[in-house]
Amino acid sequence: MGRRRQGPESFEDLIRAARSHDPGRNRGGEGWPLPIRDGRWIDESSVEWRIRGRGLEPASPALRRLLKRHELRVLHAYGPRPQEVSGLELAALLERVQQYHDGTAPPYSAFLLAEFRNDTRQAMLVIEEMC
Repeated sequence: MGRRRQGPESFEDLIRAARSHDPGRNRGGEGWPLPIRDGRWIDESSVEWRIRGRGLEPASPALRRLLKRHELRVLHAYGPRPQEVSGLELAALLERVQQYHDGTAPPYSAFLLAEFRNDTRQAMLVIEEMC
Protein backbone atom coordinates (compact mmCIF):
# COMPACT_ATOMS: atom_id res chain seq x y z
CA MET A 1 0.00 0.00 0.00
CA GLY A 2 1.43 3.42 -0.97
CA ARG A 3 2.05 6.24 1.43
CA ARG A 4 -0.67 8.81 1.59
CA ARG A 5 0.34 12.46 1.52
CA GLN A 6 -0.02 14.13 4.91
CA GLY A 7 -1.50 17.61 5.22
CA PRO A 8 -3.81 19.75 3.10
CA GLU A 9 -5.57 18.01 0.22
CA SER A 10 -6.43 20.85 -2.16
CA PHE A 11 -4.68 23.92 -3.49
CA GLU A 12 -7.15 26.15 -1.59
CA ASP A 13 -6.22 24.30 1.64
CA LEU A 14 -2.55 24.99 0.90
CA ILE A 15 -3.27 28.70 0.37
CA ARG A 16 -5.16 28.86 3.67
CA ALA A 17 -2.33 27.05 5.46
CA ALA A 18 0.29 29.37 3.95
CA ARG A 19 -1.64 32.45 5.02
CA SER A 20 -2.03 31.14 8.55
CA HIS A 21 1.75 30.62 8.79
CA ASP A 22 2.76 33.97 7.27
CA PRO A 23 6.20 34.79 8.77
CA GLY A 24 5.39 38.50 8.66
CA ARG A 25 2.54 38.03 11.10
CA ASN A 26 4.72 36.20 13.59
CA ARG A 27 7.73 38.52 13.45
CA GLY A 28 5.81 41.77 13.33
CA GLY A 29 7.78 42.75 10.22
CA GLU A 30 7.30 42.59 6.50
CA GLY A 31 8.04 38.86 6.18
CA TRP A 32 9.22 37.05 3.10
CA PRO A 33 7.76 37.93 -0.30
CA LEU A 34 4.93 35.56 -1.28
CA PRO A 35 4.07 36.25 -4.93
CA ILE A 36 1.30 33.65 -5.13
CA ARG A 37 -0.48 34.99 -2.07
CA ASP A 38 -0.05 38.56 -3.33
CA GLY A 39 -1.04 37.65 -6.90
CA ARG A 40 1.81 39.69 -8.40
CA TRP A 41 5.57 39.93 -8.63
CA ILE A 42 7.83 42.74 -9.83
CA ASP A 43 11.14 41.41 -11.09
CA GLU A 44 14.61 43.01 -10.98
CA SER A 45 13.88 44.79 -14.29
CA SER A 46 10.69 46.35 -12.82
CA VAL A 47 8.47 44.13 -14.99
CA GLU A 48 5.17 43.32 -13.31
CA TRP A 49 3.98 39.71 -13.40
CA ARG A 50 0.42 38.76 -12.44
CA ILE A 51 -0.95 35.41 -11.39
CA ARG A 52 -2.97 33.55 -13.97
CA GLY A 53 -5.69 31.28 -12.62
CA ARG A 54 -5.83 29.79 -9.15
CA GLY A 55 -2.64 27.80 -8.99
CA LEU A 56 -1.22 24.56 -10.36
CA GLU A 57 -1.16 21.07 -8.94
CA PRO A 58 2.26 19.36 -9.20
CA ALA A 59 1.05 16.57 -11.51
CA SER A 60 -1.39 18.62 -13.60
CA PRO A 61 -1.42 18.67 -17.40
CA ALA A 62 -1.33 22.49 -17.22
CA LEU A 63 2.00 22.36 -15.37
CA ARG A 64 3.44 19.85 -17.83
CA ARG A 65 2.45 22.12 -20.75
CA LEU A 66 3.94 25.16 -19.01
CA LEU A 67 7.25 23.37 -18.39
CA LYS A 68 7.54 22.62 -22.12
CA ARG A 69 7.70 26.33 -23.00
CA HIS A 70 11.29 27.10 -24.02
CA GLU A 71 11.08 30.75 -22.89
CA LEU A 72 9.63 29.86 -19.47
CA ARG A 73 11.14 31.65 -16.49
CA VAL A 74 10.94 30.03 -13.05
CA LEU A 75 10.94 31.97 -9.79
CA HIS A 76 11.75 30.13 -6.55
CA ALA A 77 10.20 32.07 -3.68
CA TYR A 78 11.91 30.92 -0.50
CA GLY A 79 13.50 33.37 1.84
CA PRO A 80 13.74 37.13 1.75
CA ARG A 81 14.89 37.30 -1.91
CA PRO A 82 13.11 35.06 -4.42
CA GLN A 83 15.43 34.07 -7.26
CA GLU A 84 15.00 32.83 -10.80
CA VAL A 85 16.35 29.32 -11.27
CA SER A 86 17.33 27.29 -14.31
CA GLY A 87 19.38 24.27 -15.30
CA LEU A 88 20.43 21.88 -12.55
CA GLU A 89 19.05 24.13 -9.84
CA LEU A 90 15.61 24.03 -11.49
CA ALA A 91 15.81 20.25 -11.94
CA ALA A 92 16.59 19.80 -8.22
CA LEU A 93 13.74 22.11 -7.22
CA LEU A 94 11.25 20.26 -9.45
CA GLU A 95 12.43 16.98 -7.94
CA ARG A 96 11.66 18.30 -4.43
CA VAL A 97 8.21 19.43 -5.61
CA GLN A 98 7.59 15.94 -7.01
CA GLN A 99 8.68 14.36 -3.71
CA TYR A 100 6.20 16.60 -1.90
CA HIS A 101 3.44 15.56 -4.30
CA ASP A 102 4.35 11.88 -3.86
CA GLY A 103 4.30 12.20 -0.07
CA THR A 104 8.02 11.41 0.33
CA ALA A 105 9.24 14.93 1.19
CA PRO A 106 10.73 15.72 4.59
CA PRO A 107 8.20 16.68 7.28
CA TYR A 108 6.89 20.25 7.16
CA SER A 109 7.81 20.73 3.50
CA ALA A 110 5.19 22.38 1.32
CA PHE A 111 5.06 23.98 -2.11
CA LEU A 112 2.61 26.20 -3.97
CA LEU A 113 2.85 26.59 -7.74
CA ALA A 114 1.25 29.14 -10.03
CA GLU A 115 1.57 30.52 -13.53
CA PHE A 116 2.28 34.23 -13.89
CA ARG A 117 2.20 36.40 -17.02
CA ASN A 118 3.51 39.86 -17.83
CA ASP A 119 2.05 42.47 -20.21
CA THR A 120 3.82 40.87 -23.19
CA ARG A 121 2.30 37.44 -22.31
CA GLN A 122 5.62 35.90 -21.31
CA ALA A 123 5.15 33.06 -18.83
CA MET A 124 6.75 32.49 -15.45
CA LEU A 125 6.27 29.56 -13.11
CA VAL A 126 6.38 30.68 -9.49
CA ILE A 127 7.18 28.06 -6.87
CA GLU A 128 6.72 29.12 -3.24
CA GLU A 129 8.49 26.81 -0.81
CA MET A 130 7.42 26.71 2.82
CA CYS A 131 8.68 24.75 5.76
